[in-house]
Parts: sequence; C-alpha cells; structure tokens
Amino acid sequence: MTDGSAGDSRRTVVVALAINLLIALAKATAAALTGSSALLAEAGHSVADAGNELFLLVALNRSGRPADETHPFGYGAERFYWSLLAAIGIFVAGGLAAIWDGLRQLQEPHDLAAPVVGYAVLAVSLVLDSASWRTAYRQLRSESRGRGLSLRTYLRRSSDPTATTVFYEDTAGVIGILLATVGVALHQITGSGVPDAVASFAIGVLLIVVAVRLAQRDRELLTNQSASPVIVDGVRRLLLAEPGVTGVPRLEVLVVGPRSWLITGEVAIPADSADGTRLVDALRHRLRGEPGVVQVYLTPVTEGGAAQ
Repeated sequence: MTDGSAGDSRRTVVVALAINLLIALAKATAAALTGSSALLAEAGHSVADAGNELFLLVALNRSGRPADETHPFGYGAERFYWSLLAAIGIFVAGGLAAIWDGLRQLQEPHDLAAPVVGYAVLAVSLVLDSASWRTAYRQLRSESRGRGLSLRTYLRRSSDPTATTVFYEDTAGVIGILLATVGVALHQITGSGVPDAVASFAIGVLLIVVAVRLAQRDRELLTNQSASPVIVDGVRRLLLAEPGVTGVPRLEVLVVGPRSWLITGEVAIPADSADGTRLVDALRHRLRGEPGVVQVYLTPVTEGGAAQ
C-alpha cells in the first residue's frame, strides 16, 4: 500500500532545483542581452520553479517527523501545505509576472539584440528541463504502473504532491521554452515586439493554469480526501479474506499524508460468533502492519447490522 518512496521524491526535487537554478541564471543573462520579453518571462518562470523546489524540500523534511501527542497521525499533511505554497508561487512569481512582462513589452517595445544568444540559451534550457522532466516522469510512471493505473489517473489521485508538482512545473517549462522560441523568432523576423509580448502572455497563462491545477489537488488532500479506489478496494479485499468476516458494511480510507492512510469501518461477523472482538483485534494488527497505515478503527457488527 504505497505510492512510491520519499527518497524518489527527494531525488526528483533536488534534480529539478539544480537544473532550474542553472536555467534561471542563463535565461536572465540572455534576457538582459537580447531585450526579449519572452525570455525575461521564462527567467522569472525558472526562478519561481527554483523557489518552489525549496518549498518542496522543506515539505519533505517537515513531513517526515514522527507522530506525537499534538499530531497523533504524524506530520504528513505538512507536505500538502508546502505544496500549496509552491502552487501559489507558480501563480504569482511565474504566471502574473510573465503577463506583466508582456504588458510592459506592448507599452514600451524593445528592439531584439543578439538573438543567437537567446536561441542558444533556450536550446540548452530545453535539454536541461527535459532531463528534469524525465526524472519526474520516470518516478510517476513507475508508481502508476505499480498501482495498475494510467499516468493521468495517478496524477489526479496520488497522495504525494511532490513529484506531481515537479512534473507539472517541468511540463510547463518545456512548453514555455517552445513558446519563447517562437516569440523570439517572430520578433526577429517581423521586427515587432508584439509576438514576443504575446509569447510572454501565453507563458503566463500556461503557468496560471498549472498553478490552479496543483492548488486544486492540494486542497483536496488537505480536506481529508478518501484514498484512491485501488487502495480502498485492496483494504476491503484484505478484510473479506479473513476467515469469519462475512462483509464490510462500511469502510473509509482517508489520506492523512503522502502514502499515509487512516482506516475506519465496520466488519460483519456471524451473529453466533463468540470471538468477534478477537477477530477484529487481529484485523487491526494486520492492517497496522501494512506500509502507510497510521491507524485503524474497526467495529464488529453482526450480519444484521448491530454492533457487538
């Protein structure tokens, strides 16, 4: 019952952070040399991404603390909170800043200088962003296959927002680089800064869409969302496989952290069963031994529905 490993998520974030720092410096230098609004928007995008990776590293560190009296189910939900801050960072520092740069280019057009520098930086950035994207993609693909889910479904249901955030950031990064390249090329061909400004707008809109998508997922995780049907069905099968259990009238598996679940429910046993309490205690113990299960609350009920 896992969604992958924290070590995989940390490696994905560290790779993305190192790459985005390099890309941000290169894009900012190229933007200053060329005067391209789209390149400046992309530089802001990479700076925002690097800042977001720092948020994600904080999330990984803080969410790993063990449970205590004030947080009996652990600190896993901290990762959802810091991931939400990362989404806000994409929205403000990436999306809104890119749109603002586009507006400035329309109001005060700049001539394009040294376009070759811009193309070179964009090409290198595309290679680096693609490498970071592949790291996140491989982690998510491996985890989704382990669950028997499509990647699209897994992205919607994964309880670990870390790799998902990096994946969406890098997908937007690759698309943003292509948009910036088109903007610079049309600026060079036409001599007008309008295509450059439009590319900056498009990058901003793209980042806002990504930020809203990530924020929606974090909101779902922060509001005690149920685990994916695959996990719920797995718990149900485990309960029904126990000799003496005739049904599972009620079962809730709530997400309380990345790869962490709280299980509550009722198990039906025959009315003439003399050891229902012992049976339920054995089930609780077995479920608590499953990876990711932080607590289990089960109530034995007779086949007619009365609690024992």
